[in-house]
Amino acid sequence: MSKLTLTKTSLTTVITFVFASFLFTSNVANANTIKMNLDASNCVTSLSPSDKSSCATEFPGVTSPCEGKKDCVCTKKDKHIEWEFAENSKKQNFTIDFKKGSPFGENCKLASPNGNKIRCKIDKKGAAVSPPSFYYSVTIAACAAEPYDPIIIVGN
Repeated sequence: MSKLTLTKTSLTTVITFVFASFLFTSNVANANTIKMNLDASNCVTSLSPSDKSSCATEFPGVTSPCEGKKDCVCTKKDKHIEWEFAENSKKQNFTIDFKKGSPFGENCKLASPNGNKIRCKIDKKGAAVSPPSFYYSVTIAACAAEPYDPIIIVGN
C-alpha cells in the first residue's frame, strides 16, 4: 500500500469519525429534557426543564411567551422534548395527553408503560398551528389527583 493511499484512508476515517460525533452530539443537544418531580402520593408537583433559559434561547430579544406561565417550555421545530422522572422520584407508568392538537408527529408514542422516558421530535406540520401553544396533561396511573397541566410553546 502506498503512502498516499494510507493517508487517504486515514483522512477518510478521521472525517467519518468527526461527522458521526457531530451527528450524535447535535441530536443530544437538540433535546430539552423535562424532569418530573413527584410527591409522596406519586403525583407531579413540578417540572424542571434541562434548559431553563429555553425561552430566551428560542425567542431572543422578545418578551418570553412563557412569562407568567407555570412549567412552560419553549422550543423550536425539529427539536426533541423528553420527559423523565427526577432522580429523587420513583419511576411510574405515565402518559402525555395534548388537549388541542400536538406538536409531535404520528410516530410519537406518548405513553411509558415502564416509567422510562418519552422522547419525541417537534414536527414541522404539527408546530405550524397558530398560536403555537400546546397545553397538555401528565397523567400518572398511581396518582389519584387530577393530571398535571403544563405548556409547550413552539417558535419558528
